[in-house]
Amino acid sequence: MVQGTHVLAGQDESQREATLLLGIDGLRVVDVEADGDGARLVQVVTDDPGAAACPTCGVISTSLKGHAVTTPRDLPYGVRPIRLRWHKRRWRCRERLCARASFTESVPAVPARSRVTTRLLAECGAGIAGRFTCVLAGAAYYGLSWRVAHRGVYRSRQHRFGAAVAAGSGLGNR
Repeated sequence: MVQGTHVLAGQDESQREATLLLGIDGLRVVDVEADGDGARLVQVVTDDPGAAACPTCGVISTSLKGHAVTTPRDLPYGVRPIRLRWHKRRWRCRERLCARASFTESVPAVPARSRVTTRLLAECGAGIAGRFTCVLAGAAYYGLSWRVAHRGVYRSRQHRFGAAVAAGSGLGNR
């Protein structure tokens, strides 16, 4: 299947290609370097204007408060791990009726306060459901905690069978 691509303004050709290879919507690759242990350190910034919208009221902010760097974990690319370093902005919500004072950017592939990408969580859940004998084995394989791997199994079941089946399976959020 052929997927459409879009050209991101302000990027050179190698950055565009690296962004397309990474494949996380809303993030743009600005640099890739080799780590001492063979992993690749991928520096990314937000490339989604909607990420500046307050998650409480939805108003787009134009008041920059500061910057933050997070390191969400992602699937390896090939045999070597990828280490993301996301340079994102912290915004002020200036909407008078909104209770939220500030927030950092988030995109659907890396929700707010998440330390793993949604695709790593999905792959972990599917892997545990299909290849591993228990959650602990899958967690060890993907380098995640038991709790995060368990959440991946739960979401995988929700996606596959619907919320009612997942809720009745004993795999609830704890």
